[in-house]
Amino acid sequence: MEAKEFQSVLTGPLVSSHFAVDWSADDRVSVITDKGLQIMEVVPVPSASTPRLSLKKSLLKPGTDVPTEKTDVDYNTLVHEMSDRVGVYHLILDATLTPNLDNASMPPPRFTQVAWSPPGLLHYGRCLLATLTNYGSAKVEYSCNRHWRLVIDVSESWSAVCRLGWESRPLSQDEQYAELCRREAQLRILAIAWSGLRGKPRSRHCLLAAAHRDGVVSVWQVPVVRLRTAGAQEDDGDQAAATMTAGLAFTVDTGTSGAPGRCLISELHWLSLDAEYLLVGDSSGRVRMWDTAAGAAGRGEIPVAVDVYPTADRIKVTKLTTCRLADDRVEQLVVAIKGSFLVVALVDGTGRTLGTAVKDFQHVALTGVVITGPGSFVISAREGALYTVECSVVDAGLRTAVTPVASSLNFSHNSCFGLAASEHRMIWVAASSVSKMYDHLVVKQPTTFYFLTITNPANAVPMLVNNADMKLTRHLDCLEILRIQCQRLGQPPPIAVAVKDLDPLTDYQLRLSLWLSAVAISVGADGESEHTRQLKELHSRMRQLLFARHACERVERVLGAVVTRGASEEELNCINLLRTWMLAFAGTAVAAQHWPQTCERVRAILAGSQGLEELIKEYCHICRAQVESNWAQGEQWMFARCGRGHAVSRCSLSLLPCVTLPYYTCPTCRIPAHPAFVEEDQPLCVFCDGILRLDESVSLDSRT
Repeated sequence: MEAKEFQSVLTGPLVSSHFAVDWSADDRVSVITDKGLQIMEVVPVPSASTPRLSLKKSLLKPGTDVPTEKTDVDYNTLVHEMSDRVGVYHLILDATLTPNLDNASMPPPRFTQVAWSPPGLLHYGRCLLATLTNYGSAKVEYSCNRHWRLVIDVSESWSAVCRLGWESRPLSQDEQYAELCRREAQLRILAIAWSGLRGKPRSRHCLLAAAHRDGVVSVWQVPVVRLRTAGAQEDDGDQAAATMTAGLAFTVDTGTSGAPGRCLISELHWLSLDAEYLLVGDSSGRVRMWDTAAGAAGRGEIPVAVDVYPTADRIKVTKLTTCRLADDRVEQLVVAIKGSFLVVALVDGTGRTLGTAVKDFQHVALTGVVITGPGSFVISAREGALYTVECSVVDAGLRTAVTPVASSLNFSHNSCFGLAASEHRMIWVAASSVSKMYDHLVVKQPTTFYFLTITNPANAVPMLVNNADMKLTRHLDCLEILRIQCQRLGQPPPIAVAVKDLDPLTDYQLRLSLWLSAVAISVGADGESEHTRQLKELHSRMRQLLFARHACERVERVLGAVVTRGASEEELNCINLLRTWMLAFAGTAVAAQHWPQTCERVRAILAGSQGLEELIKEYCHICRAQVESNWAQGEQWMFARCGRGHAVSRCSLSLLPCVTLPYYTCPTCRIPAHPAFVEEDQPLCVFCDGILRLDESVSLDSRT
């Protein structure tokens, strides 16, 4: 394995947190900087002419709310009346204990941890974002139309729960200080972690664990956020509203004390074995786990801690994750990073630790870890070194093998603060930032995000060919790295199909070939050559064939709905437009000669809908002139064009002109879709399986 950079991105804010980089399942890269959370969304573009990723950047700034300021204790008066000098210093130095102390400036709020949810928790297969600040404020949010919307303020909700147990009687001076410390320990959150998606199809949800300073872990149920109901009309322009409410599920008391000088919870992670366990790492260096079944069932039982790494060596646990083993073994690996030490524990299905391996990498610190396969992961060190760790079980014991990864990255003046990778580990990213005291010129050096390949890009081909899901939606990283590799080498991907060979292909094979043909066209040096002209013709024919198959399915679906509940005006217009297009398609020489299976199906659909033979006349939405009939002219059928030259893009699902705001678009194909025909369960593009999203450039909500 070798780390090879193919793109770098510069940004102004510095990065100073370990494990600052994360890559979500919906291809968004987040980096914790001193100014906020830098988010870069990878937008696949098969027709791009340069070997670079297309990144949509945004910056999420931390909120200024401080949960611990709502302890109902007047610490501004208490700090002047206390006689205990140690207590006074404690009040002055701990900004979370006294966040708005008179005549004192607060440290600026900053993110300390972020966690992306599993895909699908945000409707349409996207991810929610959980954030945690240095003041212990935790929130769950999602991005919609350039705005971040709140799903649940965990800190605010937990504060309301804690207030129910607070005493309302007047307190003495000593009692005020003790109560202030106790309430601050209750309210401040130190770590967060998402569970996997669970529940029945109509009640899918995730659990978000939040560790508090007093050792209690509150677990919150966060349901799937549905942005809209298919076919619904929003008059106020607000399309992003959760349909279910998140709330507290249960709590787990780990017994970790929050008193000054005692160990604190530093890391959380969920582990699925025979039961669902919550892994907890603390500042003393221990790693333990709790069975959450009793709390989730509401039985009120006190769960018993299971030791995974019981040694309190006072080396803080900075990262926890899990890794499966090969051959579908029931045992799993618990991977804990503690400074420069790597701890790997083998845990069986009942939660019992079978063996432990400890490795000291003798670096300042380890700053990133990415699971690459069964028993395998890659870690990064602050000095920029990368290592591959292979774990195996030999004679009921745990064996680890560490191999350095060759890299050409230069970290001589910077440090590596994080490492992350896409879902299929085709694209990697590392954050490099200044970490030492320099003169004012050097400190102004920007932070660099390196986009890398570590595994062989050629591995993307078998992943795409053997894709059991038969959708391109979750394989966009494979497609992008294949495009970048072809463009860097100047070699187009092989297209082994001709127009006459398209009909037997499945929809997935056709979409994959469509993508590869777009890449081949972009790589071609001579845009006017005969080979490029043939590729463009092939690309256009593939789109026609895909849409013909979609048109048959759409007409059948709408006709079935007409029988049961009647049809709306939009649905009737959709059927008429699709039938008009299908008649023109079936009459083309290419379709009749080379695609007999599809043509036979088209004719059957047309024969089954003979009662709708009277076709509507279209009029331009700009000048009211009649729209020209250009269904069989290349790509012209994707536009409603009048005789005066006005052209409006048609919906890729229904062929209706997209004049209703806000409409949806495919971020890859840039083709719009009418909101009435975007399905709730399958909001996918006809041509590339991309997830259809509200077009932020024309959304009414984006203008506020």
